[in-house]
Amino acid sequence: MASISRPHILLHSSSPSFKLNPSSSLFRSRKLPNSLPFNRRRSFCSVNSTSHHKSESVSIVNNFLDYLNESWTHFHATAEAKRQLLAAGFHLLNENEEWNLKPGGRYFFTRNMSCLVAFAVGENYDAHTLIGLGVSLPVSDTDTYNYIIIGVDVSCPVSVSVLHRLSVPLSDTDTYNYIIIGVDVSGVRCPVYVSVSVLHRLYDVGNGFYAIAAHTDSPCLKLKPKTASLKSSSYMMVNVQTYGGGLWHTWFDRDLSVAGRVILRRSDNSFVHKLVKVNRPILRIPTLAIHLDRTVNQDGFKPNLETHLLPLLSMKLEDISSESKEKTAALSSKASHHPLLMQILSEELKCDVDDIVSIELNVCDTQPSCLGGANNEFIFSGRLDNLASSYCALRALVDSCESPGDLASEQAIRMVALFDNEEILLKELVHPPCFRP
Repeated sequence: MASISRPHILLHSSSPSFKLNPSSSLFRSRKLPNSLPFNRRRSFCSVNSTSHHKSESVSIVNNFLDYLNESWTHFHATAEAKRQLLAAGFHLLNENEEWNLKPGGRYFFTRNMSCLVAFAVGENYDAHTLIGLGVSLPVSDTDTYNYIIIGVDVSCPVSVSVLHRLSVPLSDTDTYNYIIIGVDVSGVRCPVYVSVSVLHRLYDVGNGFYAIAAHTDSPCLKLKPKTASLKSSSYMMVNVQTYGGGLWHTWFDRDLSVAGRVILRRSDNSFVHKLVKVNRPILRIPTLAIHLDRTVNQDGFKPNLETHLLPLLSMKLEDISSESKEKTAALSSKASHHPLLMQILSEELKCDVDDIVSIELNVCDTQPSCLGGANNEFIFSGRLDNLASSYCALRALVDSCESPGDLASEQAIRMVALFDNEEILLKELVHPPCFRP
Protein backbone atom coordinates (compact mmCIF):
# COMPACT_ATOMS: atom_id res chain seq x y z
CA MET A 1 0.00 0.00 0.00
CA ALA A 2 1.15 3.53 -0.63
CA SER A 3 0.10 7.07 0.13
CA ILE A 4 0.14 10.29 -1.80
CA SER A 5 -0.49 13.79 -0.57
CA ARG A 6 -3.30 16.02 -1.77
CA PRO A 7 -0.91 18.69 -3.16
CA HIS A 8 0.61 15.97 -5.34
CA ILE A 9 -2.81 15.05 -6.66
CA LEU A 10 -3.61 18.68 -7.40
CA LEU A 11 -0.37 19.11 -9.27
CA HIS A 12 -1.25 16.28 -11.61
CA SER A 13 -4.98 16.66 -12.01
CA SER A 14 -5.61 20.38 -12.12
CA SER A 15 -2.50 22.07 -13.40
CA PRO A 16 -1.17 20.42 -16.58
CA SER A 17 0.07 22.96 -19.11
CA PHE A 18 1.56 21.47 -22.26
CA LYS A 19 2.16 24.44 -24.57
CA LEU A 20 1.24 24.32 -28.22
CA ASN A 21 2.65 27.76 -28.95
CA PRO A 22 3.44 30.85 -26.89
CA SER A 23 -0.23 31.89 -26.77
CA SER A 24 -2.10 28.64 -26.12
CA SER A 25 -1.98 25.54 -23.94
CA LEU A 26 -2.93 21.94 -24.52
CA PHE A 27 -4.77 20.78 -21.44
CA ARG A 28 -6.22 23.74 -19.61
CA SER A 29 -7.08 23.40 -15.95
CA ARG A 30 -10.76 22.98 -15.27
CA LYS A 31 -12.82 22.20 -12.25
CA LEU A 32 -14.04 18.61 -12.15
CA PRO A 33 -17.80 18.02 -12.12
CA ASN A 34 -19.21 17.90 -8.61
CA SER A 35 -21.21 14.76 -9.28
CA LEU A 36 -20.23 11.85 -11.48
CA PRO A 37 -22.20 8.58 -11.59
CA PHE A 38 -19.61 6.39 -9.90
CA ASN A 39 -20.91 3.04 -8.78
CA ARG A 40 -18.94 2.31 -5.63
CA ARG A 41 -19.45 4.22 -2.40
CA ARG A 42 -16.35 6.18 -1.50
CA SER A 43 -14.70 5.93 1.90
CA PHE A 44 -13.19 9.12 3.25
CA CYS A 45 -13.05 11.28 6.33
CA SER A 46 -14.83 14.62 6.54
CA VAL A 47 -12.84 17.78 5.86
CA ASN A 48 -13.54 20.80 8.05
CA SER A 49 -12.99 23.62 5.60
CA THR A 50 -15.17 26.25 4.01
CA SER A 51 -12.67 27.76 1.58
CA HIS A 52 -13.36 27.47 -2.15
CA HIS A 53 -9.89 26.07 -2.85
CA LYS A 54 -10.23 23.27 -0.32
CA SER A 55 -13.76 22.52 -1.47
CA GLU A 56 -12.54 22.15 -5.05
CA SER A 57 -9.59 19.98 -4.00
CA VAL A 58 -11.89 17.73 -1.96
CA SER A 59 -14.08 17.23 -5.04
CA ILE A 60 -11.05 16.26 -7.10
CA VAL A 61 -9.76 13.85 -4.47
CA ASN A 62 -13.17 12.28 -3.89
CA ASN A 63 -13.56 11.58 -7.60
CA PHE A 64 -10.08 10.09 -7.64
CA LEU A 65 -11.01 7.84 -4.71
CA ASP A 66 -14.03 6.60 -6.65
CA TYR A 67 -11.80 5.86 -9.63
CA LEU A 68 -9.39 3.88 -7.45
CA ASN A 69 -12.17 1.89 -5.83
CA GLU A 70 -13.58 0.97 -9.23
CA SER A 71 -10.19 0.03 -10.70
CA TRP A 72 -9.21 -3.15 -8.89
CA THR A 73 -7.54 -4.52 -12.02
CA HIS A 74 -6.20 -3.19 -15.31
CA PHE A 75 -9.41 -4.44 -16.93
CA HIS A 76 -11.58 -2.48 -14.51
CA ALA A 77 -9.38 0.62 -14.83
CA THR A 78 -9.87 0.55 -18.60
CA ALA A 79 -13.61 -0.06 -18.24
CA GLU A 80 -13.93 2.91 -15.87
CA ALA A 81 -11.94 5.12 -18.24
CA LYS A 82 -14.22 3.99 -21.07
CA ARG A 83 -17.31 4.85 -19.02
CA GLN A 84 -16.02 8.34 -18.26
CA LEU A 85 -15.11 8.99 -21.89
CA LEU A 86 -18.54 7.92 -23.14
CA ALA A 87 -20.19 10.10 -20.50
CA ALA A 88 -18.08 13.03 -21.73
CA GLY A 89 -19.23 12.55 -25.34
CA PHE A 90 -16.24 10.71 -26.80
CA HIS A 91 -17.01 8.26 -29.62
CA LEU A 92 -15.87 4.63 -29.36
CA LEU A 93 -13.96 3.45 -32.44
CA ASN A 94 -13.90 -0.12 -33.70
CA GLU A 95 -10.51 -1.24 -35.00
CA ASN A 96 -12.23 -3.60 -37.44
CA GLU A 97 -14.04 -0.74 -39.17
CA GLU A 98 -12.92 2.20 -41.28
CA TRP A 99 -12.62 5.37 -39.25
CA ASN A 100 -14.21 8.64 -40.33
CA LEU A 101 -12.38 11.19 -38.18
CA LYS A 102 -13.38 14.83 -38.34
CA PRO A 103 -11.80 18.03 -37.02
CA GLY A 104 -13.25 18.81 -33.62
CA GLY A 105 -14.10 15.15 -33.00
CA ARG A 106 -13.34 13.25 -29.80
CA TYR A 107 -12.59 9.55 -30.09
CA PHE A 108 -11.11 6.55 -28.29
CA PHE A 109 -10.55 2.85 -28.76
CA THR A 110 -9.52 -0.05 -26.54
CA ARG A 111 -7.55 -3.22 -27.03
CA ASN A 112 -7.63 -6.43 -25.00
CA MET A 113 -9.97 -4.64 -22.55
CA SER A 114 -6.82 -3.42 -20.79
CA CYS A 115 -5.34 -0.71 -23.09
CA LEU A 116 -6.96 2.53 -24.17
CA VAL A 117 -6.11 5.44 -26.46
CA ALA A 118 -8.28 8.57 -26.44
CA PHE A 119 -7.77 11.67 -28.54
CA ALA A 120 -9.41 14.93 -29.56
CA VAL A 121 -8.78 16.38 -33.04
CA GLY A 122 -8.27 20.13 -33.19
CA GLU A 123 -10.58 21.97 -35.56
CA ASN A 124 -7.54 23.57 -37.24
CA TYR A 125 -5.66 20.30 -37.53
CA ASP A 126 -4.11 19.87 -41.00
CA ALA A 127 -2.92 16.39 -41.86
CA HIS A 128 -0.78 17.72 -44.72
CA THR A 129 1.24 20.31 -42.83
CA LEU A 130 4.85 19.44 -42.06
CA ILE A 131 5.81 19.78 -38.43
CA GLY A 132 8.56 17.19 -38.30
CA LEU A 133 9.82 13.88 -39.53
CA GLY A 134 7.52 10.94 -40.08
CA VAL A 135 4.53 13.06 -41.21
CA SER A 136 2.88 12.82 -44.63
CA LEU A 137 3.38 16.04 -46.61
CA PRO A 138 2.35 17.22 -50.06
CA VAL A 139 5.10 18.01 -52.58
CA SER A 140 4.65 18.73 -56.24
CA ASP A 141 6.26 19.43 -59.60
CA THR A 142 4.33 18.49 -62.75
CA ASP A 143 2.75 15.71 -60.70
CA THR A 144 1.79 15.67 -57.02
CA TYR A 145 3.13 13.03 -54.66
CA ASN A 146 2.63 12.42 -50.95
CA TYR A 147 5.68 11.20 -49.08
CA ILE A 148 6.70 10.10 -45.63
CA ILE A 149 10.19 11.21 -44.67
CA ILE A 150 12.04 9.06 -42.16
CA GLY A 151 15.17 10.72 -40.85
CA VAL A 152 18.36 9.18 -39.59
CA ASP A 153 18.90 12.31 -37.52
CA VAL A 154 15.52 13.24 -36.08
CA SER A 155 16.64 16.40 -34.33
CA CYS A 156 15.91 18.68 -37.31
CA PRO A 157 12.55 18.89 -39.09
CA VAL A 158 13.04 19.61 -42.77
CA SER A 159 11.25 21.30 -45.66
CA VAL A 160 11.78 19.44 -48.92
CA SER A 161 10.94 20.37 -52.50
CA VAL A 162 10.62 17.31 -54.71
CA LEU A 163 11.53 18.10 -58.33
CA HIS A 164 11.57 15.81 -61.35
CA ARG A 165 12.19 12.20 -60.32
CA LEU A 166 12.89 13.07 -56.70
CA SER A 167 15.83 15.38 -57.18
CA VAL A 168 16.15 17.46 -54.00
CA PRO A 169 17.81 20.79 -53.28
CA LEU A 170 21.21 20.54 -51.63
CA SER A 171 21.77 24.20 -50.88
CA ASP A 172 22.51 24.02 -47.16
CA THR A 173 25.76 23.05 -45.55
CA ASP A 174 24.03 20.65 -43.13
CA THR A 175 23.12 17.50 -45.03
CA TYR A 176 21.35 14.47 -43.56
CA ASN A 177 20.41 11.09 -45.00
CA TYR A 178 16.71 10.26 -45.23
CA ILE A 179 14.46 7.57 -46.68
CA ILE A 180 11.63 8.97 -48.78
CA ILE A 181 8.71 6.55 -49.15
CA GLY A 182 6.32 7.46 -51.94
CA VAL A 183 2.60 6.82 -51.83
CA ASP A 184 2.29 7.31 -55.59
CA VAL A 185 5.18 5.34 -57.10
CA SER A 186 4.61 6.17 -60.77
CA GLY A 187 8.02 6.77 -62.32
CA VAL A 188 9.88 6.20 -59.06
CA ARG A 189 11.08 3.20 -57.13
CA CYS A 190 10.12 3.01 -53.49
CA PRO A 191 11.83 3.43 -51.12
CA VAL A 192 14.41 5.83 -52.54
CA TYR A 193 17.51 6.73 -50.56
CA VAL A 194 18.40 10.38 -51.06
CA SER A 195 20.36 13.13 -49.40
CA VAL A 196 18.15 15.92 -48.03
CA SER A 197 19.25 19.36 -46.90
CA VAL A 198 17.80 21.18 -43.92
CA LEU A 199 16.29 24.39 -45.32
CA HIS A 200 14.56 25.71 -42.21
CA ARG A 201 13.27 24.36 -38.93
CA LEU A 202 9.51 24.46 -38.50
CA TYR A 203 8.99 24.86 -34.77
CA ASP A 204 5.72 26.81 -34.83
CA VAL A 205 3.65 24.90 -37.40
CA GLY A 206 0.64 22.83 -36.31
CA ASN A 207 -0.31 19.26 -37.16
CA GLY A 208 1.15 17.25 -34.33
CA PHE A 209 0.28 14.99 -31.43
CA TYR A 210 0.47 16.15 -27.84
CA ALA A 211 0.37 12.92 -25.89
CA ILE A 212 0.36 11.83 -22.26
CA ALA A 213 1.03 8.16 -21.52
CA ALA A 214 0.44 6.10 -18.40
CA HIS A 215 -0.40 2.48 -17.65
CA THR A 216 -3.34 0.65 -16.12
CA ASP A 217 -1.53 -2.31 -14.56
CA SER A 218 -0.01 -2.46 -11.08
CA PRO A 219 2.14 -4.99 -9.20
CA CYS A 220 -0.10 -7.72 -7.86
CA LEU A 221 -0.61 -11.44 -7.41
CA LYS A 222 -2.25 -13.22 -10.33
CA LEU A 223 -4.01 -16.56 -10.24
CA LYS A 224 -2.18 -19.26 -12.17
CA PRO A 225 -3.93 -21.13 -15.02
CA LYS A 226 -4.33 -24.03 -12.61
CA THR A 227 -5.42 -22.43 -9.37
CA ALA A 228 -6.23 -25.53 -7.33
CA SER A 229 -3.32 -26.22 -4.99
CA LEU A 230 -2.74 -29.68 -3.55
CA LYS A 231 -0.10 -28.61 -1.01
CA SER A 232 -2.41 -28.92 1.99
CA SER A 233 -4.71 -31.70 3.09
CA SER A 234 -6.64 -29.44 5.47
CA TYR A 235 -7.09 -26.22 3.51
CA MET A 236 -8.10 -25.10 0.06
CA MET A 237 -5.26 -22.93 -1.20
CA VAL A 238 -4.99 -20.97 -4.45
CA ASN A 239 -1.95 -21.04 -6.71
CA VAL A 240 -0.73 -17.53 -7.51
CA GLN A 241 2.26 -15.90 -9.17
CA THR A 242 3.84 -12.51 -8.71
CA TYR A 243 3.34 -9.84 -11.37
CA GLY A 244 5.64 -6.84 -11.55
CA GLY A 245 7.97 -5.47 -8.91
CA GLY A 246 5.82 -5.59 -5.80
CA LEU A 247 6.56 -5.35 -2.09
CA TRP A 248 5.28 -8.86 -1.51
CA HIS A 249 5.58 -8.88 2.27
CA THR A 250 2.81 -6.25 2.37
CA TRP A 251 0.32 -8.78 0.99
CA PHE A 252 0.35 -10.84 4.18
CA ASP A 253 -2.51 -10.57 6.69
CA ARG A 254 -4.81 -8.58 4.42
CA ASP A 255 -8.46 -9.09 3.51
CA LEU A 256 -8.07 -10.30 -0.06
CA SER A 257 -10.41 -11.18 -2.89
CA VAL A 258 -10.29 -11.72 -6.66
CA ALA A 259 -11.23 -9.63 -9.68
CA GLY A 260 -10.55 -9.72 -13.40
CA ARG A 261 -11.92 -11.08 -16.65
CA VAL A 262 -13.87 -14.26 -17.37
CA ILE A 263 -14.81 -15.88 -20.68
CA LEU A 264 -18.38 -17.19 -20.70
CA ARG A 265 -20.13 -19.50 -23.13
CA ARG A 266 -23.50 -18.23 -24.32
CA SER A 267 -26.54 -20.33 -25.08
CA ASP A 268 -25.75 -20.15 -28.83
CA ASN A 269 -22.21 -21.50 -28.15
CA SER A 270 -20.62 -18.11 -28.80
CA PHE A 271 -18.24 -16.58 -26.25
CA VAL A 272 -18.21 -13.28 -24.41
CA HIS A 273 -15.83 -11.55 -22.00
CA LYS A 274 -17.22 -10.39 -18.66
CA LEU A 275 -15.58 -8.48 -15.83
CA VAL A 276 -15.97 -9.84 -12.33
CA LYS A 277 -15.19 -8.44 -8.89
CA VAL A 278 -15.88 -10.26 -5.63
CA ASN A 279 -16.51 -7.45 -3.14
CA ARG A 280 -15.84 -9.44 0.01
CA PRO A 281 -12.71 -10.98 1.53
CA ILE A 282 -12.47 -14.62 0.48
CA LEU A 283 -8.67 -15.06 0.62
CA ARG A 284 -5.96 -14.61 3.24
CA ILE A 285 -2.18 -15.00 3.27
CA PRO A 286 -1.37 -15.48 6.97
CA THR A 287 1.98 -15.00 8.66
CA LEU A 288 3.24 -17.56 11.13
CA ALA A 289 2.77 -16.95 14.83
CA ILE A 290 5.95 -15.85 16.59
CA HIS A 291 6.05 -19.22 18.38
CA LEU A 292 6.64 -20.95 15.04
CA ASP A 293 9.20 -18.43 13.74
CA ARG A 294 11.23 -17.29 16.74
CA THR A 295 14.08 -15.70 14.75
CA VAL A 296 12.00 -13.62 12.34
CA ASN A 297 12.79 -10.35 14.14
CA GLN A 298 16.51 -11.07 14.09
CA ASP A 299 16.81 -12.66 10.65
CA GLY A 300 14.12 -10.64 8.90
CA PHE A 301 10.93 -11.72 7.18
CA LYS A 302 12.00 -13.60 4.05
CA PRO A 303 9.00 -15.32 2.50
CA ASN A 304 9.40 -17.87 -0.26
CA LEU A 305 7.35 -16.44 -3.12
CA GLU A 306 6.43 -19.88 -4.44
CA THR A 307 5.34 -21.55 -1.21
CA HIS A 308 4.50 -18.83 1.32
CA LEU A 309 2.30 -16.62 -0.88
CA LEU A 310 -0.48 -19.16 -1.41
CA PRO A 311 -3.74 -17.59 -0.17
CA LEU A 312 -6.13 -19.64 1.93
CA LEU A 313 -9.57 -20.01 0.39
CA SER A 314 -11.38 -22.36 2.76
CA MET A 315 -11.18 -25.32 5.08
CA LYS A 316 -11.67 -28.71 3.50
CA LEU A 317 -14.97 -29.79 5.01
CA GLU A 318 -16.09 -33.38 4.84
CA ASP A 319 -19.73 -32.74 5.73
CA ILE A 320 -21.40 -30.44 3.25
CA SER A 321 -25.06 -29.80 2.60
CA SER A 322 -26.98 -31.58 -0.14
CA GLU A 323 -27.26 -28.26 -2.00
CA SER A 324 -23.48 -27.85 -1.94
CA LYS A 325 -23.06 -31.44 -3.11
CA GLU A 326 -25.23 -30.75 -6.14
CA LYS A 327 -23.23 -27.64 -6.98
CA THR A 328 -19.99 -29.53 -6.51
CA ALA A 329 -21.15 -32.30 -8.83
CA ALA A 330 -21.57 -29.75 -11.60
CA LEU A 331 -17.91 -28.79 -11.25
CA SER A 332 -16.34 -32.07 -12.30
CA SER A 333 -15.09 -30.51 -15.52
CA LYS A 334 -13.31 -27.71 -13.63
CA ALA A 335 -10.50 -29.78 -12.15
CA SER A 336 -7.98 -26.97 -12.67
CA HIS A 337 -9.83 -24.78 -10.18
CA HIS A 338 -11.37 -25.27 -6.77
CA PRO A 339 -15.11 -25.96 -7.10
CA LEU A 340 -15.79 -23.44 -4.34
CA LEU A 341 -13.94 -20.68 -6.21
CA MET A 342 -15.87 -21.41 -9.41
CA GLN A 343 -19.11 -21.41 -7.44
CA ILE A 344 -18.33 -17.95 -6.04
CA LEU A 345 -17.55 -16.63 -9.53
CA SER A 346 -20.74 -18.08 -11.00
CA GLU A 347 -22.79 -16.42 -8.27
CA GLU A 348 -21.16 -13.05 -8.96
CA LEU A 349 -21.68 -13.42 -12.72
CA LYS A 350 -25.19 -14.89 -12.32
CA CYS A 351 -24.41 -17.78 -14.64
CA ASP A 352 -23.99 -21.54 -14.49
CA VAL A 353 -20.61 -22.85 -13.47
CA ASP A 354 -20.27 -24.81 -16.69
CA ASP A 355 -20.64 -21.58 -18.66
CA ILE A 356 -17.27 -20.38 -17.33
CA VAL A 357 -14.71 -21.30 -19.97
CA SER A 358 -11.61 -19.45 -18.75
CA ILE A 359 -10.57 -16.99 -16.06
CA GLU A 360 -7.91 -14.28 -15.81
CA LEU A 361 -7.98 -13.01 -12.23
CA ASN A 362 -5.89 -10.86 -9.91
CA VAL A 363 -5.71 -11.07 -6.15
CA CYS A 364 -6.95 -7.72 -4.79
CA ASP A 365 -7.10 -5.98 -1.42
CA THR A 366 -10.70 -5.30 -0.40
CA GLN A 367 -9.73 -2.35 1.81
CA PRO A 368 -11.20 0.73 0.09
CA SER A 369 -9.03 3.65 -0.89
CA CYS A 370 -9.62 6.50 1.55
CA LEU A 371 -8.36 9.76 2.98
CA GLY A 372 -6.18 9.62 6.06
CA GLY A 373 -3.84 11.58 8.24
CA ALA A 374 -4.69 14.03 11.01
CA ASN A 375 -5.74 16.63 8.44
CA ASN A 376 -6.92 14.22 5.75
CA GLU A 377 -3.85 15.17 3.75
CA PHE A 378 -3.01 11.66 2.55
CA ILE A 379 -4.62 9.15 0.24
CA PHE A 380 -4.24 5.60 1.51
CA SER A 381 -4.53 3.22 -1.41
CA GLY A 382 -2.88 0.53 -3.42
CA ARG A 383 -2.32 0.68 -7.17
CA LEU A 384 -1.22 4.33 -7.15
CA ASP A 385 1.47 3.06 -9.51
CA ASN A 386 0.15 3.95 -12.04
CA LEU A 387 -3.53 4.74 -11.56
CA ALA A 388 -2.67 8.20 -10.22
CA SER A 389 -1.12 9.16 -13.56
CA SER A 390 -3.83 7.34 -15.53
CA TYR A 391 -6.60 9.25 -13.79
CA CYS A 392 -4.90 12.64 -14.09
CA ALA A 393 -4.14 12.12 -17.78
CA LEU A 394 -7.70 11.00 -18.48
CA ARG A 395 -9.33 13.91 -16.64
CA ALA A 396 -6.92 16.40 -18.23
CA LEU A 397 -8.01 15.31 -21.71
CA VAL A 398 -11.72 15.19 -20.88
CA ASP A 399 -11.76 18.54 -19.10
CA SER A 400 -9.65 20.28 -21.75
CA CYS A 401 -12.31 19.75 -24.43
CA GLU A 402 -15.58 19.58 -22.51
CA SER A 403 -16.93 22.88 -23.94
CA PRO A 404 -17.90 23.28 -27.62
CA GLY A 405 -15.26 25.93 -28.32
CA ASP A 406 -12.32 24.23 -26.63
CA LEU A 407 -10.99 22.76 -29.89
CA ALA A 408 -11.80 25.74 -32.11
CA SER A 409 -8.25 27.11 -32.32
CA GLU A 410 -6.44 23.81 -31.78
CA GLN A 411 -3.93 22.83 -34.49
CA ALA A 412 -2.84 19.53 -32.94
CA ILE A 413 -4.34 16.27 -31.71
CA ARG A 414 -4.60 15.89 -27.95
CA MET A 415 -4.02 12.29 -26.97
CA VAL A 416 -3.90 10.08 -23.89
CA ALA A 417 -2.58 6.50 -24.04
CA LEU A 418 -3.16 4.08 -21.17
CA PHE A 419 -1.00 1.02 -21.74
CA ASP A 420 -0.91 -2.42 -20.13
CA ASN A 421 1.89 -4.76 -19.03
CA GLU A 422 4.29 -1.95 -18.17
CA GLU A 423 5.13 -3.65 -14.89
CA ILE A 424 6.72 -6.59 -16.69
CA LEU A 425 8.15 -4.54 -19.59
CA LEU A 426 6.33 -6.54 -22.26
CA LYS A 427 7.28 -4.48 -25.30
CA GLU A 428 4.55 -5.87 -27.53
CA LEU A 429 1.89 -4.32 -25.29
CA VAL A 430 3.62 -1.39 -23.60
CA HIS A 431 5.05 0.37 -26.62
CA PRO A 432 3.26 1.79 -29.69
CA PRO A 433 3.42 -1.48 -31.73
CA CYS A 434 0.53 -2.60 -29.53
CA PHE A 435 -1.63 -0.16 -31.44
CA ARG A 436 -0.35 -0.78 -34.95
CA PRO A 437 -2.80 -2.54 -37.29
